[in-house]
Amino acid sequence: MIKTVKDIDLTGKRIVMRVDFNVPMKDGVVQDDTRIMAALPTIKYILEQKPRSLVLMSHLGDPKKDVKKAQEKAEKAGKTWTDADTEKFINGKNRMEPVVKYFAEKLGKEVKFLPDALGQKAAIDALPEGGVAMLENTRFHKEETSKDAAERDVMAKELASYGEIYVNDAFGTAHRDQASTASIAKFVNVKVGG
Repeated sequence: MIKTVKDIDLTGKRIVMRVDFNVPMKDGVVQDDTRIMAALPTIKYILEQKPRSLVLMSHLGDPKKDVKKAQEKAEKAGKTWTDADTEKFINGKNRMEPVVKYFAEKLGKEVKFLPDALGQKAAIDALPEGGVAMLENTRFHKEETSKDAAERDVMAKELASYGEIYVNDAFGTAHRDQASTASIAKFVNVKVGG
């Protein structure tokens, strides 16, 4: 039997949680919030338990693959694709910041956006008591989906350092052997489902 957040003490603990906020985006606007709304009950429950901090992480599309498809589509239509097009496309489809703003509104609480998935330990440690943060799209790092377990483990170890409890609430991606789903569980002593 898999333990859930309701089976453990979360009070005063630092929690790192994988959510599935891989929502449809168009020009930086959330088009369907079903996945965000599905995660809210678990997130609210965790926050009611008065944790030290809650760090959320998710992927949002696959920037490299998504850009390649968009570029091919533009070129088929006879359009020239530039670096500016790439940046605009990624900002509108793969950046987590607009999702964080939308989610914070639904949560009714400030959520700090962290501009990368890695290198965020100091910012996380500086969160106020009960603070919530969301990392940038995990798939901006090739290690997230690397076929090499050692590469995934490097990223997973850092993600694991963001909390003492790992919660996987991203059931749609739980089967994937990625740094923020399966690999991270090897480096956190307490791991539960949402």
